[in-house]
Order: sequence, then C-alpha cells, then structure tokens
Amino acid sequence: MSLRPLSNRNSAAAPIAGLTGGDCALFCSDVHLHAQQPELADWFFAQVRLHAAQASHFFVLGDLFDAWVGDDQADAISLQAFALLDELAQQGVVVSVVHGNRDFLLGSGGAAAPGKSWRLLPEHCVLVAWDEAILLAHGDSFCTDDAPYQAWREQRSTAQWQSEFLRRPLADRLSLAQQMRAQSEREKSDKSQYLMDANLQSVEFALRQTSAALNTPVRRVIHGHTHRPGLHQWAGANLLVTPSFTPCQRWVLPDWQLAPERGGFLRLTRSGFEKLGCWD
Repeated sequence: MSLRPLSNRNSAAAPIAGLTGGDCALFCSDVHLHAQQPELADWFFAQVRLHAAQASHFFVLGDLFDAWVGDDQADAISLQAFALLDELAQQGVVVSVVHGNRDFLLGSGGAAAPGKSWRLLPEHCVLVAWDEAILLAHGDSFCTDDAPYQAWREQRSTAQWQSEFLRRPLADRLSLAQQMRAQSEREKSDKSQYLMDANLQSVEFALRQTSAALNTPVRRVIHGHTHRPGLHQWAGANLLVTPSFTPCQRWVLPDWQLAPERGGFLRLTRSGFEKLGCWD
C-alpha cells in the first residue's frame, strides 16, 4: 500500500493486525540508522535477515532513522533499509513501522517516498495476539514528566509546522536536524533521569483509554524510546476487569548501538515473549 501522512494523535483505533495459530511477531525500535555509521546499519540488516525472515509480522516501533527530514532525504543507508523492508514483505512478512520522535516525517511525501509493500502506523496502535489486545507505541508520549519535550512534540505534530519545515530546501532541513540533535544531547546531560523515562500514570492512562475503546482489558504495552530495555510488571487499576487491579506488563525494547554493543528484538509467539540479542 502507498504511504501517506498519518495523524500523530495518541489514539489507538481498531486493531491493526492479529496473530493466530503459528504466527510469530518480531519487534524492534530505536535503531537510529544514519549515513555516518554504516557499520551499525550492516549489523542491524544482518540481524533482521537472520531473525525476521522466520517471522509472520515485523514491527519497527519508531526511530528506525536517527533523523528524517522528509521523503526526499533518501541516502544510501535509508535506501538499503527500505529495500530490506520490501524484501521481507515480498517473502510474505507483514511489515509495519511506527513513527518515532526522530523520524516522525516518514511518509510526508516527496520524490523518493519509501516503499509501498509495508505500512506506517499511528503512534499508538493495537495488536491482537491470540485474542489478547496489546498496545504498541514508540514511547515518547509516555514521558510526560518532561513538559518542555511534550510541548515541542505537540508543536512538531501540527500540519502547519510540518508544512513550513518541508518547504525548506533539503540542505537546510538536514542542517536543522543536526542542530536539533546536538541540542537534544546537550539537554539530556542536564536532565534528571526520571524526566526521560516513562511516567507510569501516563502508561496506565493509555491502557485504560485503549481498554475502553475496545471494550476489553488491555494490560500489555510494548514500546521503545527510553533506551532502558527490560520488562516492568505491576498491578494496574481499572482496566475493565474484576477485581479492579490486574497484572500489567510493559516491555521496553533496546536501542541499537555498537559500543558498548546493544540491540535486539522482542519475539512473540503463542508460547509467549522471548528476548533476542543483547539487551544489557
């Protein structure tokens, strides 16, 4: 299907996919591919070919690219990435990509728009796995303790901001993206760690909102963004079940980096979840 701009609003509508029988889903996020680090791209592409070829569904939950300033950006690394996604799709894998905070302009249009055999999804969406609904997200929407970031997130999500930004020459957009990345790294060094992590109340709100929309309890979420991979479990409240508290899970996917080496996938089959790669 052709890609098109999607709303950045955090609303999970009808389920976007369903896993049944012997299906297998593979999830990753925060690869941050860029032209200046081809070794990372080579490693990621090799790992995808090793693991995703045996999956029925492959999900990238945001920040496949370190920056994406418009679909006319396409460079050698991004073209390889799109070719790999097309390759998986041609093999019968259902390939889906969620916008991240670094590549929220994917699908914004241009002369070199990414492939047509995979789909872009809203920032929050629902996967039904063997009759259980699971919330998928990039994860930056949960970092609500960082008010300045959330204000910026709202601004860049507007059609007006995106339209004005995309009217700039490509060289200007690339330069601005580099400046924004540098500013973000400087700000991170001054921020308290909790500001850059998910706020549990925001996660629970999203689960309750999704549960109400689907009229079924949604107690699991998979996301990336925070670069704090792992599994969090807690007793969630008011998810349309009795008693009012029910066990909830939040899987946080690993980011990909070469030194120290970290990166991997979360694998979901009927038997449950399995971590692949290096999550430490």
